Amino acid sequence: MTTVLFIILIALNTCLGCAVSGHYVGSGPCKGFHTNQQACQRAAENALAIGQVKIGQTTDEVSKIMGKGPERREATADSEVWSYLTDYDHELMTTIIFSQGRVSEIKQTPWAPEQGQGT
Repeated sequence: MTTVLFIILIALNTCLGCAVSGHYVGSGPCKGFHTNQQACQRAAENALAIGQVKIGQTTDEVSKIMGKGPERREATADSEVWSYLTDYDHELMTTIIFSQGRVSEIKQTPWAPEQGQGT
């Protein structure tokens, strides 16, 4: 009996430690254990908003829809690329490509670069 009680206490302490550390959430889109709970929540928020982004919209329109700046931003003289984390579990970002200040392409990309493609 004492052994069983001891095991239960250890299990409860372990679960409480996870909840306090921010690696476990009991409900919502980030339910369960995640290494980076903030990134998971940000991805869930971005995934809801990104569906409203359409080809032809301006950078100002997209910025208003998303409500915050992109996690990644690249720019050249001819185009601008914004990437938002949108799928935490599959490590995907949604990349929005602007040409002449308007959305010209929307695609999903891995959040980590492929081997040999830089940082």
